[in-house]
Amino acid sequence: MLLPFRRSARILGLKAGEMAALVGDAQVEQAEQVGWAVRAAASRTPWHDSCLVQALATTAMLRRRQIPATLFLGVAKTATSSGLAAHAWVCCGDSVVIGGAERAGFTPVGAFSTPGTTPGR
Repeated sequence: MLLPFRRSARILGLKAGEMAALVGDAQVEQAEQVGWAVRAAASRTPWHDSCLVQALATTAMLRRRQIPATLFLGVAKTATSSGLAAHAWVCCGDSVVIGGAERAGFTPVGAFSTPGTTPGR
């Protein structure tokens, strides 16, 4: 990642805190399709796309589609010398659209939300 997270968050229009907006079924379905597309693209790149890169890409794509979402950053204790592991995942409503399978055991330490539109408007 070439930019500091703070700057990336500003470019993406992320605001600190969890998104409390209503999310319609159609928006959740579209968000899940975006998550699938990001995972599919990441699996085909010659480099390793970290969970943060995938979460930022998903967030950018959802923001462009005006779908409200929350990017979570979490940490967990590990047995390695550093003692901590980090993970990022994105939720749209109650649905985890990317990073969900790996988030077990991680404690959220930050949440950043994107603006969206209210369903039916």
